[in-house]
Order: sequence, then C-alpha cells, then structure tokens
Amino acid sequence: MRLLATVLVLLVLAAGAVFYLDWGTGPDPVSGDPGADIGRTTEDPLSDTQQGNIREMVEGRELVEDRERASGGPRIDLQGRLVYSSGAPAQGVQVSFGEGRAPRASMRPGRQWQTGAEPLRSETDEAGRFAFSVRSGKNGMLELPGGEVHLAEERFAAGMPVDVPDDPLDLGDIPVLAGVTLSGQVIAGGRGIEGVEIVTNRVASATTPVGMMMLRPANATTDDAGRFEVSGVRPGKVAVSTRSPEYVPATQEIELLEGQPRDVLIELQQGGVVTGTVIDDLGQPVEGARVNASRTREMAGGMQFSGFTGGESAMTDASGRFMLGGVTDESVQLMASKEGHAAAEYPDAKPGESGVVLRLARLASISGILVDEDDVPIVGSEVSANTISRRGMVFVDYRGGNRDVRTDEEGKFVLSGITPGENRVLAEGDDHLDATEEVEVRAGEATSGVRLVARRGASLTVTVLDLQGEPVVDAEVTASPQRSNRTTQAGNVRMVREYRSTASDVQVYTGGSGDLGTAKTDDRGIAVLKGLPPGPVEVKAAHEELALVEPGNAEIPSGGGVTAGLRMQRGGFVQITVVDQDGEPISGARFSVIGPIVDEERRATRASHQAGDDGSFEVGPLQPGSYKAVLSKGPVARNFGGGMAFMSVGEGQELESTAYPFSLAAGGATEVELVMPVLTTVRGTVHDAQGLAVGVDVDLFAEGDVRIPMFGQHRTQTDENGQFAIEGMDAGTYTLSYGRSGALVPAEKEVILAPNQEFYDETLMLPGAVIAMLVRDDQGDPVAGAKAGLRKYQPPAPPGQAQGYRRTNAVAIEMISTEGGPGMSRMSMTSGANAQTSDAEGKLEIEGVPEGKYTLTLEHGDFAKITKVLEIFGDRVEDLGVLTMSAGCTIKGTVSLPEGSVRVAEVELTDANREERREMAMQGHFTFASLPAGTYTIRARSVMDQAWGPAKTVEAKVGETEEVELDTGN
Repeated sequence: MRLLATVLVLLVLAAGAVFYLDWGTGPDPVSGDPGADIGRTTEDPLSDTQQGNIREMVEGRELVEDRERASGGPRIDLQGRLVYSSGAPAQGVQVSFGEGRAPRASMRPGRQWQTGAEPLRSETDEAGRFAFSVRSGKNGMLELPGGEVHLAEERFAAGMPVDVPDDPLDLGDIPVLAGVTLSGQVIAGGRGIEGVEIVTNRVASATTPVGMMMLRPANATTDDAGRFEVSGVRPGKVAVSTRSPEYVPATQEIELLEGQPRDVLIELQQGGVVTGTVIDDLGQPVEGARVNASRTREMAGGMQFSGFTGGESAMTDASGRFMLGGVTDESVQLMASKEGHAAAEYPDAKPGESGVVLRLARLASISGILVDEDDVPIVGSEVSANTISRRGMVFVDYRGGNRDVRTDEEGKFVLSGITPGENRVLAEGDDHLDATEEVEVRAGEATSGVRLVARRGASLTVTVLDLQGEPVVDAEVTASPQRSNRTTQAGNVRMVREYRSTASDVQVYTGGSGDLGTAKTDDRGIAVLKGLPPGPVEVKAAHEELALVEPGNAEIPSGGGVTAGLRMQRGGFVQITVVDQDGEPISGARFSVIGPIVDEERRATRASHQAGDDGSFEVGPLQPGSYKAVLSKGPVARNFGGGMAFMSVGEGQELESTAYPFSLAAGGATEVELVMPVLTTVRGTVHDAQGLAVGVDVDLFAEGDVRIPMFGQHRTQTDENGQFAIEGMDAGTYTLSYGRSGALVPAEKEVILAPNQEFYDETLMLPGAVIAMLVRDDQGDPVAGAKAGLRKYQPPAPPGQAQGYRRTNAVAIEMISTEGGPGMSRMSMTSGANAQTSDAEGKLEIEGVPEGKYTLTLEHGDFAKITKVLEIFGDRVEDLGVLTMSAGCTIKGTVSLPEGSVRVAEVELTDANREERREMAMQGHFTFASLPAGTYTIRARSVMDQAWGPAKTVEAKVGETEEVELDTGN
C-alpha cells in the first residue's frame, strides 16, 4: 500500500480529480511521411499479392502461434484497413493489438480489463490492411505505436477498444490522420538559441476525451541555429512551450491542419539570473546536480501552476557551481537534486542573487527483519520507509532507490535510497496488522538491526449462503471500514477518506478503496479474511450470477476471530441498448444505472457504464428492485492552456430527459432501450460598445449547478468574429454567464432549452459600468498593488449564525514531481481568483460590471481590508473617490495534523460580525493577512475530517502579527 502523493480539496464542491500533466521529456516520435504515395481508393479490389500478404501476416508467425496455442484459447482472424480522410490507404503503418481477458460489454465480477503478454504487431500493406490471429471471445486495444499516424476519432486517441467475437472479425475501414510536421526557430536578442527544449501538448476542449489528455507530448531540442522540428504531431490545436535554464518560458497555441506543415517563431526573454554552489553533507562540491526554480505559469480562469520542470534545470560543474536564468518573480524557490542524494531546497532566491548554497545529503539504507508476536518471521510483506517532518507529519517520498520492498523467506528486508533524518518504517501484509518503527538515519550510512513486530490481528470468517441455505462458491468477500463516503452540510459536499489503524494505533491515510481484506469463498461457502484491525466493518460479497441481499456488519476485536454471515440471491440482468433517433446503435455511449431505489433516488447507488461497439451493455447481477437508466455525457476536460487540463473522475452530466425506469426480479432479465435525444447547440454572438467582442468567456450552468470559476462543464470563448457555440445540451433551464477574462462579476441571462431542439441562438451585450477609485494610505500616499474583489451582496445572517462567506482557495493540490527532478511541485487553484489591482498612482478601475448590488473588498498585505456595499445602475461610471487603507494585522501559525495524514488542513477564521474566512494550511502552515484589529475565533480540521478541532480566541492588534498553534482534535 502506498500513501497518496496527490490530495484534492474543494471547499465548495468536492470530487475526485485527475490532472493530466506532462511537463516531461519524452522520446521523439518516429519520423516519416505516412501520407506519401497515397493513391488507392477504398473501392480498389485486393490483388492476389495483397491477399497473400494478409495470409502471411495471419499464418506466418510460427513462434507467436506456439505461444497462443499454449494459452489454450481458440484463434480467429482479426483484420481491418487504415484509410486517410481522402480515402487513400495508410501504407506501412505499425499496428498493435494488446489482448485482454473478457468482453468490455459486461460488468460481471472478475471480467475487468487486463492485458496479457506483449501486444501482437502488424504492419499495413499497400492497401492499408492489417491482420492478427487473436483469441476469440476476448477483448483488446488496437493502437498505432509508431506515432506518425493517429486514429481519427478523438475517443480512440489513446487506443481503440475491440470486442473479439467467436468468429473472424473485419473491422472495416478505420479512419486515420497523418501527423503534421511542426518546425520553427527560437530566438532571443535577434539570434537563434541552442538547446531549448520544445514541448507540444494537445489543447483540451469541452469535447476532448480522457484518452486524448493522456497522450504523451511530442518533444524536440533546438540546434545551434535555434531551429527545431517535431514530426508526427496530431492535427488540431496544440500548445508549443519552451523549457530552458537560461530564459523565461514561453507558450504559443496554434492550429495544425492535416497535410499542412507549420513553421513558428518563438522569441524568449532573458529574465533574472541566480548563481550558487551545490555541496554534499561533507561539504564537498557536487558535480552534475540538477538545480531548478519553481516557476509560476498563468493558466486560464485565474489558475496558476507552480512547480519544477526538468528542461529548465541548470547542471552544476566540477566545482558544484551553477547559473540559473529565466527568473522573473521577486523571489523563487530553488531545488537541487542528484541521484544518490536527498533533494535540497532554497526557499527565497532573488533574481541577481549570488552565493546561494544548497546542501545535498547522501542517501542511506535501512535493513531489518519483520516477525510476529511469537518471533516467527513473516514472509512476503511489503516494507517501506518515509521521512518524518519536524512537525511529526509523514512525507511520502518517491525519490528513487529501493524504498519499497517485500520481506524474504527469512522475514528480512533492505531499504535503500533513504533520506537522512527520522524515518517511519512501515510493514504491511494480508495476514497481519501494520507494524511501524521510527528510525533515525544518518547521511551515507547503513542502519541495520531494525526489528518490526507485527500483530497477527483478528480474522473474520464469513459464510455466504443462498436463499435456500446452500453455500455460494467463488464469491468475493470484502471487509471495509464503516463510513460515509460523502457527507452534505449546508449544500456543500466534502470528500471523506478512511483511516486505517496500525499496530501502534497510528492512523495511516490509505487513500484507496478502503478494503481492509478480501477473500473468496470455498466449496463450503466460507471465506476467511485475516490480519484485520479492530473496529466496525461492513462486509460485502460479489458473485458472477448472484446478488447480495444486503451488506453485513461486524465488530472486529483486537485479536482472535469473529464470524459473519451473508445471503445472496439470484440476481437480475438488464441489457441496455443505446440508439439514435433513427434507431441505429451508438457505439461507446455512456449511461448510468441508478438503484435499487427504495425511498429517495439520491440515496441509491449510481453506476456508470459505456456501451460496446454494438451500442449494448449487460449490467448485472443486480438486486431485485426498482431502477432507472439514464444517458449521460462523459467527464469534460477543462483546458487551462499550456498543454494542461483538469478532469473530475466520475463526473458526467446525466440527460434527465432520457431517464427510463425498470424493475428486476430475482433471476430475471430485461431489456432497456435508451434513445439519445437531439442535443442542443447553444450559439450566439457577444457585443460590446465597439462591436463584436473577441475572447469573451462564456459558461452555461444548469439549474442547481455549483458555480465555481474554471470548473464549469460547459465553457468556451468567443472567436475572432465574436461568436461562441456550446454543443450537446439537454433540455432544461440554464444560465448563460459571460464576461471578459478577468472580469470580477460576469453578466448572466436565463436560457430555456426545449426537448430535441437543435439550435438555440442568443445575442449578448457586455455591460459597460465602471467602478473607479483612488487608494491611499493614512499619510495620503498612493497604495500600489491593492486588490479589489467584487461579489454579489448577501444580507447579514440572523443573530447566532455565521455569515457563511467563503473566501479564496477552492482547490489545493500537492504532487510529487516526476520529471522535474525529485521534490514537491504544487498546483493551486482559487475560487473567484480574478482580482484587479491598483497601479503605482493608486488608481483602480473595475470595468464591465453588470447592474446590481455588490460588496466591494479592497485588500493589501500591509493594510487592513476595506469592505464597502454599493449599487450599480446602467452603464455609468461609479466614482468612489479616495479610499484610505489603514495598517492591518496578521494572524498566522501552524496546525498539528494526525500522524500519517495528508499534509493539508483547512483553517477557519471568524470575526465579531460572524464573517468567515478560510485558508488551506499547506504542510501545516497558514496566514491570514490584511485583517482589521479585533477579536477573532480560529479553528482547524484535517481535510480528511468533518469535525473541527478546538477553537481559539485571538486578539489582533494594529500592525502586529499574532501567532497561534491549532490542533485538529484528532
């Protein structure tokens, strides 16, 4: 078991999230011209030679056939033809097929996707045909590994899933795209720059599928003239980014068209320079160390990414010296790393600073033995070690080395690549409780003799019977902590994750499914789960033909054994078929099955599925009861620019107009046909006082949607003609939200879409009101950099209730950098991040404000926040005159977090007016600045908990900083 290296916290809306980030250096694609000699049409008959080539591809692979026969499965022919958009065959293209174990169109237990041995390989002939001999009744993934030709359908960008029947299968003509050659030059100061890394990433759109975002970028490096060339780039919109240890990063977004090579010119800026030395723990210079700066990239919607990338690293010379350029921030965090050493950080380097010293400690090792209470060695358990910070929090570190091993036949283990300092050694296994030991490790030394003693824990014997009292064989039984996965409070959903008790009562965040143990029933219907920690558990069973009547509960003791019983009954199956308006099946359509519905639908289980190539999918076994099937749209990739996109796992928009109720009896089967409606395209134009408005952000929110900037599922921008289009909308009531990028408050308009409405047209006008002000301090001097925020006015809360205003951070993420060198990278996103600041003369203007009543806030790190209520009418200028900012105060401190937990806490500060402010305490630290003097109540909780820790009262004084230590109470 590994602790998660990524944490997601949404204060307004919580959902599992995936960030597909590839700042890495990948291999250059294979060069070539897949479009050359294109001439044969799809109607051309196969010649004898071509037919012979196909037979040779299918039958002439003796070694492969021997392996396939050994696998025991019958073989059939799988073939197809790759064709370009012109209809011409794609000749000489590499094709691979990775075989799986079961048909995709089934959710029965034990039939998950699992690839087998090395994929089968083929190459298209002059007619574009390929062929394989594959096992029947299985599935697999068809891919084009060469990198020069791409499957045309975006949903197949990462591979085309294929269900293999029992008879030979011809996939027919498969559309492909020829990759584009992208070339260009990188210059600075009028000359070409050598050694700059070029990275091309796909730019996500609202319809970009998950597979597209998982594609690895195409890279190149500039030559001595600053020239570069990347071949085989997939046509479409791409972000071309630069990486260099000497220059400020630059990004251009361009559109690539099939068959049309593209040449670009990228100009770089020098930026500031930091110089210094890297030494080891003995004071000796370290040659070949990589030194990097945490650079901040502005993304769409007010999001920023801060982190380290390998292409921007400087290398130390024989004297350990380095010179790192391209620094633009007032101060940056530096990180140095080298194999065999622990990474080092320098938190506050200034542009132009010299004499920076980073110390890399040599890595160490830990060896020892794992035994049980009777001193018997435990074989095959997983042992890992992770550094403990000064605040007692575990730092999960994947910096290389053999940090995660299994005990040998004598129970012994050796962990290498260990960061010096205090480490927590953890042993985990299926038949014992976790065992931990804290070990102090010295740089470059081998620490031996560590002895881990693991309690065997308790066992749970589960008997699974059917309704006739007969044993159920081969049922998979699982035990999980009793918990609520999602808890709703005041309309806000928070993530809940489980903790796991170890032998020393340390709470360890598992971050996974939470299963404490699993086992299969024998011929008596009995499954024995071992090594369970004490506490209440929920017991479930899954079977290929039977459905669980209801989960069971058990209280696991601290040792010994306990029993439980489960009943299963014949399950029902439903065959879901998705068709279009003409009754034709829709391959790959998504839908959800909700149920069994007992009282409220929102409490019922929701399971998402995807139809196979024939538009069908069998769901089951399901408990008898009432269900509902509804079509849905898949998760949407939010594009942030620079080749980065965000996607929420499990997210999708259900098309309520397609909901179809059905019932299932025990052992019954039914068929349901879901008809895909005509989805509406909402389109229109946006104008301002000068005419058509370009680059305006347009969002479409359904009734009940939680509106978080950057996270809208239906988001676009107006093009060069001021036009926008949002496709695939179901019937219903929506709100169109629109405004220029950076607008503090967007304009809104209600939209009602009728069923099966193909288009909805709207003409929008940007508001023209302006709020103007001059910002001064107590001495009348201008205040530069004061940030103005604007939100819709909320009436004061009734006495005894908190105001409920939520501020700033919506998401905080920490992740281990993989390509950027060892160390921590951080991505942070803020809700309502857009802000406008005063200039050097203290002038500040907020443009494009819609009519309405607002609360204006003005904040600066050196002054107390100003709050002002105002109303805007029409497109007039609202001049607020001079706003005077007085000296403020700061409250900062640390949060004591549970050992082994994720290193993020949520801190809440409440003033005398019951207005709340919340911040994320990253790595246990938090700061509330720009506070008026007064009395505040402050408390904290771990992001994995619902309950707050004990509150403290703080008296904040003008111009002073108050420090406080908080406890989460866990």
